[in-house]
Amino acid sequence: MKKTLFTIGPTEMYERTKEVRKEGIPYFRNADFSALMLETDKMLKDCMKTAQSSKTVYLTASGTAGLEATVDNLIGSNDRVLVVVGGGFGERFSQICGIKGIEHDDIIVKRDETLTWDHFVPFLDKEYKAVLVNLHETSSGQLYDISLFQRFCEGRDTLLIVDAISTFLCDPFEMDAWGIDVTIISTQKGLCVSPGMSMIVLNERAAAAVKPSEEMQNLYFDFNDYFKNMERGQTPYTPAVGICYEIHDMLKGITENGLESKLKEVADRTKAFRETVVTEGISFPSFPCSNAITTVIFEQPLAKEVEQELISRYGFVINPSGGEIGQYRFRVSHVGALSVEDTIKCANAIKEIYNEKSGK
Repeated sequence: MKKTLFTIGPTEMYERTKEVRKEGIPYFRNADFSALMLETDKMLKDCMKTAQSSKTVYLTASGTAGLEATVDNLIGSNDRVLVVVGGGFGERFSQICGIKGIEHDDIIVKRDETLTWDHFVPFLDKEYKAVLVNLHETSSGQLYDISLFQRFCEGRDTLLIVDAISTFLCDPFEMDAWGIDVTIISTQKGLCVSPGMSMIVLNERAAAAVKPSEEMQNLYFDFNDYFKNMERGQTPYTPAVGICYEIHDMLKGITENGLESKLKEVADRTKAFRETVVTEGISFPSFPCSNAITTVIFEQPLAKEVEQELISRYGFVINPSGGEIGQYRFRVSHVGALSVEDTIKCANAIKEIYNEKSGK
C-alpha cells in the first residue's frame, strides 16, 4: 500500500522536486552552481521578507545543528539569554545553552497553556544578549504571538533569534517587520524538499555581532567563513548539492506562483481538516495554532491505536506525540503535496477509526 505522509518533516514531496532528484548530482565548484546559489539566496530572502543585505549561512546539517551553530556564533560565555520552553523543541535551545555553560532563564509554557505577556513580566528587569524561541512549538502546535517578543526586545540591545523551522512557508512570516534578527529554517518542512540542510539568515545587526573567527572554537560552523564564501555563491565545505538544486526549484516555483498562493494552499488544507475532524470525543487545542500541523486530542486514550489503523487501513502516516500524552493525541501535518480532498479523507478516517474503537 502506498503511504501518504501527513507529517511535518519529511513531507509528501511534490512531483517537481522528484524530477529534480532524477537529474543526479552535478559538480558544484563552478560558475553555474554559484549563479544558482545566488539566485536561491535572493528568492529565500524575498520569501522571508528580509533585506537583501541580510546574510545567509547554508549548512549541510539538521535544524538542531542550525540552532547550536547560531548559539556558538552569537552568544558568549559571559552572556545571558532568555529562552521560551513550551515543549520538546523549545527545550532544545535551553539544552544547548546548558551544555555550553551559557547562563539562561527559561520562560516555561505549560501544556495547553497560551503564551501571554504575563510570562515575560518576571524577566523585565534583567539584561539579555538574546531571546531564543521556536516560534511554532511543533510538539504542541502552538504558534506564539510574535508581537510579545517585539515588545520585550523593544528598547533593549537584545537579539531576537527565531527558530522558524516549522512555520516558515506555512504561516505568514515577516522577518524585518517583526524585528527578528536571526531566522533558522530547515529544508524538510515548509520548503517540502529533502532533509539535510539548514539555513540561518542574519540581518545586518546580527551579522555584525558574529564572533570573529579567532574567538570561535569551531571550524565547520564558523559563520564568517560562510559569509565570505556566499559572496561568490559558494559554501566553504561541500554542501548537499542535490538539495541545493531542490531548494532552488521550490523557491522558483513559489516566486512564480506567488508567496500568498503558497500560504493560502496550506491554510485551505488546514481549515478543511479542522472543520472536518472535530466531533464528539475529538478536539484540538484552544491556543493559537500554526497552519503547519493540527494536534488532534482524543477524549479516550486511543491515539496509538488510531495511528496504527490509519497506516494499516489507509496508508496515512502522521506525527505521534511523545510521553504519556501520546495516548491521547497525535499531530497531523497540512504541508506538502496534499490536496484539500486528501486532508478531508484523513480527517474522516480519524473519526471513523476513533468511533469504532471508542464505541461511539
